Amino acid sequence: MAKELGFEWGGDWPGLRDYSHLQLDTDLVFDNFKCSLMLIINNSNKCKKPLK
Repeated sequence: MAKELGFEWGGDWPGLRDYSHLQLDTDLVFDNFKCSLMLIINNSNKCKKPLK
């Protein structure tokens, strides 16, 4: 599921694999990222601020 959201998984790395590692390279600030996840996962928008 995380890869579908754009995360990079350490288990896909060549050589030394880090199976517990997830990372997301993004320009979103955390509040906007959290709101985006709520929209994707819960199909609900409980954000206090509109997404930009």
